[in-house]
Amino acid sequence: MSLPSHTMSVPMRALYTGGIYKFCNFQSISDCMREMIETVDSSYLLILRIPYTRRVSNAEVRRTTGCSPLSHLVTNRRLQLFGHIARRSPREDHHRALAACIRQVPPDWKRPARRPSHTWLRAIEADLVPLNFGLATAWRKATTRDEWQHIVDTAMLQQSML
Repeated sequence: MSLPSHTMSVPMRALYTGGIYKFCNFQSISDCMREMIETVDSSYLLILRIPYTRRVSNAEVRRTTGCSPLSHLVTNRRLQLFGHIARRSPREDHHRALAACIRQVPPDWKRPARRPSHTWLRAIEADLVPLNFGLATAWRKATTRDEWQHIVDTAMLQQSML
């Protein structure tokens, strides 16, 4: 089945994915959460005025609208934020806090009760696994903007091939 020739405009796409991005920006995404985010693609059917009875696949909707899966957007922005913090001045609090967590968490430190065990840094580590990087290596490479952008592009390319 082919989709109608009219597609979602770029401002509409940015508005739609922007809301999801604000929701997921600092959240670490587990596989379950990733599946929930990917179901948002079915909302494109409403925007494109395609009835659910047509049984159009998510891949076909993405191809027609020109949108990538929202989980890719979240991963991309998370890696970009990591690089941004790594390039900040060492005197700034967020740079020092992240650097301290990457170096070594104090042995007597525990996460507070009822806090998720999957942290933002663990999500970054999971994003870097296909590249065979650890957090310390990524921290060093992120200090150079061009090199980090190349790494982020490579990570997103590998993620789209999975």
